[in-house]
Amino acid sequence: MKIFSYSKLSPFKILFIKPGVNTPVPLLDIPLGILSLSAYIKKYAPFPIQTFCLDLRLNKNPKVLKKTIDSIQPHLIGISLMDSESEFLYKNQSILEEYCHNISFVAGGPFATINYDQILKKTCISLVIVGEGEYSFFNLILNLINGEPLAKVPGLAWRSVNGEFFFNGRAPYIENLDEIPIPDYDLIDLEKYQGYHPNMNGVLAENRYIQIMSSRACPFNCIFCHNIFGKRVRQRSVQHFIKEIKILYYQYNIREFHIIDDYFNFNPKRMHVILDEIVNEGLKIKIAFPNALRGDQLTKKDLILLKQAGTYMITFAIETGSKRIQNITKKRINIQKILQNISQAKKMGIITRGYFMLGFPGESRQELQKTIDLACKSDLSMVSFFSVIPFKNTGLYDWLLEEYPGIDSLPETSFWSKGTYYSKMTGIPLKKIKKRATLRFYSVNRLIWLIKNVPRRFYFVSRFLHSAISILSS
Repeated sequence: MKIFSYSKLSPFKILFIKPGVNTPVPLLDIPLGILSLSAYIKKYAPFPIQTFCLDLRLNKNPKVLKKTIDSIQPHLIGISLMDSESEFLYKNQSILEEYCHNISFVAGGPFATINYDQILKKTCISLVIVGEGEYSFFNLILNLINGEPLAKVPGLAWRSVNGEFFFNGRAPYIENLDEIPIPDYDLIDLEKYQGYHPNMNGVLAENRYIQIMSSRACPFNCIFCHNIFGKRVRQRSVQHFIKEIKILYYQYNIREFHIIDDYFNFNPKRMHVILDEIVNEGLKIKIAFPNALRGDQLTKKDLILLKQAGTYMITFAIETGSKRIQNITKKRINIQKILQNISQAKKMGIITRGYFMLGFPGESRQELQKTIDLACKSDLSMVSFFSVIPFKNTGLYDWLLEEYPGIDSLPETSFWSKGTYYSKMTGIPLKKIKKRATLRFYSVNRLIWLIKNVPRRFYFVSRFLHSAISILSS
């Protein structure tokens, strides 16, 4: 870890890195977490801050990483890591080691939060932010510059110069989310993110879209989820959220918003006010929910207001049709209520997509079939069947080890993995089952309805065919 020598008269330079990922289709969304960190430290730092973002999903030239570091000469490099992006650390280990003695490296994000010990032991990175990042990252910068002990930084896992490992415990969550400034959209070139297929949403209604969050945390305890933001829902004020939408609408010409909260309808009254404000402000936008809505807690009034504000697509995360697995995973949704809301949304012309997980530990063929039947008999417009991925330090991972104590390797951490632990342990061809389920779901009648109701039909059909070919040929 570098010992800092920095003059507060010059800007403190931070380079954020978003690793690239190989996916079967060209998926790309803005690095929202990085933009939030950049905005937060720029607002509160008592000295000049200069931030940069290298998004390796936009530039896959193997030389660009080293070239960018040499050009900027940052004091600190922050690497944002999802589980599927973790290979970046090992594929670029020699490059990172070349700079680790002169530049401080810090990792953060879902993968770093769960696997901070692995990062500290197996890479040259000696600093890891665990959990919600803004407060911890800001305090880490202050401590590094002022030469104060790292043990004072909450939310930090770190390795000392003697090779000892420490974790300071989780930082307190930011209670008032209005304290976090609107993301630093000027950090990136938004133009470069337009024209790609969105990472989470299967459809696009407008050319210019963006992801946006109005709240953090989920109060439920599903055993397959990461716990980055805690279990107490914290919400931005309506005014703060609408202000961001208006800035993106008027300043950046964004016309489609994908809301990616964990639980946007946690407070229905607040949701109604937000939707009313969008209508009253005359914002002619399209809204999609790749997640964010708890499907069994929507009402007909909710759906009407969502439609009026511009909602054209809602994803329902049903996961499983097995009551046994619902109880074990603590999902415990009201499936009948969700099916009713899906049918109601269809009547309104809202496209609906279902998320389903196949291959839980010990899941039988009959339970797999029950989930597939549920999807195919519903009024859903679209479907995604995902292979279950038990992430480390989750209840699902503990269940995996209990069910298969003889498993000899960690499960895959990519949604596009060629194999699954489930097929390896059970002999059940999950990959083939998923393909058959997808083909069965997209009946002629369903496809006709979808094409009639989907916006930008030519774009959708071309993307749909591309995605289908990639998935079914994999």
